[in-house]
Amino acid sequence: MAKHTKNALTDADVKNSRAKDAPYLLRDGGGLWPVVDPSGRRWWKLRIVFGKKENSFSLGEYPAVSLKAAREEREKKLKEAATGIDPGAARKAEKARQAGEGTFESITRECSAIAPGNRWL
Repeated sequence: MAKHTKNALTDADVKNSRAKDAPYLLRDGGGLWPVVDPSGRRWWKLRIVFGKKENSFSLGEYPAVSLKAAREEREKKLKEAATGIDPGAARKAEKARQAGEGTFESITRECSAIAPGNRWL
């Protein structure tokens, strides 16, 4: 059986990857890989198994997200999983926080939309 290694790719490997007829993966190890689609677009995917459940994340497009940045994000997500934090749930909570969901203002706006006769805003 082949040994799985981390950091198997170089920046040149990713940069020189060319489009084919179907999307394909270049494996970097540790659940990280760039996906190359038929148009030549490349983006990062990360696969982490947490509590018998597979989480798959898109980390952004290459070269906007470099190989080094993708590896740092991989290590961050792996540390979260190792400490018992579900990376998928953490990402959803962060997106909700950035969108302002659950704030007092968003809840009052939602309530005023449900009952338009109550104008308390």
